[in-house]
Amino acid sequence: MENQPIAIRPLRAQDIHDVYQLHKALLPLSYPPAFFRQCILHPQKQLCLVVESPSTTPKIVAFLTASVQQAPQSPVRELHILTLGVASTHRRQGLATELIRAAILLLQKNLACADTPSHIKLVAHAAVSNAHARAFFRKTMVHELEEERVEGLYRKSGMMLASKDAYRFTSYAPLGMDLCVGAL
Repeated sequence: MENQPIAIRPLRAQDIHDVYQLHKALLPLSYPPAFFRQCILHPQKQLCLVVESPSTTPKIVAFLTASVQQAPQSPVRELHILTLGVASTHRRQGLATELIRAAILLLQKNLACADTPSHIKLVAHAAVSNAHARAFFRKTMVHELEEERVEGLYRKSGMMLASKDAYRFTSYAPLGMDLCVGAL
């Protein structure tokens, strides 16, 4: 599967069913299809990128959802990763890292004409019990990485996790700088 052509692109309306199903299969939380429709309608506030593999069924093999935020008068735009998942058939191919990089590049492109933002803050959470996700974010978010434990983050979500606590990973960089490991 490693040399299959793939495409990273924004979510389209016709992808919602497949992304919703993959989301349900991979994660302990389930956003309703309306959440994904909002990503399409309001990409300046929420975004969803997908990895499409034309040779598989379903064609969507990975996704990233994120919120985009900026406090008034702040030079920092925040890209908060909400969910990130890759089908087991396509893991260990760098797709999750490429999805993060594509989201950052999309945000940088959208900010090229903006007056205020000069930095991007990338934020992600991983459950204390999810050692794989914690290791991934430590390896991937390398620029000025901050890590802190957040108690009870998942308490109100109703997710069935071994721990309701999480780690928050935060990485900062000036616009134009790669926040992920490896060159563009």
